Amino acid sequence: MTSHANLRNGLAPFPPLMPRPQPLPLPPYVSAKRVETTVNVHKNTIKLNEDANDSNSLLVSFTFDALVDGSITIFYYAKEGRDCKFSPLYRIITCRRESAFRKV
Repeated sequence: MTSHANLRNGLAPFPPLMPRPQPLPLPPYVSAKRVETTVNVHKNTIKLNEDANDSNSLLVSFTFDALVDGSITIFYYAKEGRDCKFSPLYRIITCRRESAFRKV
C-alpha cells in the first residue's frame, strides 16, 4: 500500500470546517393597520329569485349595512384575479350591474 501525503486510508481528506453563517437580523416590527369596512353584505341573505316580469331571468337580492353613500357592483360570469380585479370568464358574455345607494 502506498502512502500519499494528501490521502488518508485511500480517501481524500475532509474539507476544512466552514464557520456557521450568522443568522439574518429580524425585519422591523410593523403593526397591522385596521381596515374599516364601510359596507357589510349579510351573506346569509344572498338569494336568487325568479323575476316576476321575466320568467327566464333571475334577480339577486341581499341585505346590507352601509356607513357611507356608495354603490354595489355585481359581476356575472367573472373571476377574481390579482389585486382584487375582476375579469370576464367568457369574453362574449360580460355582465356587470351596478346599483347606487344612500346611507339611511
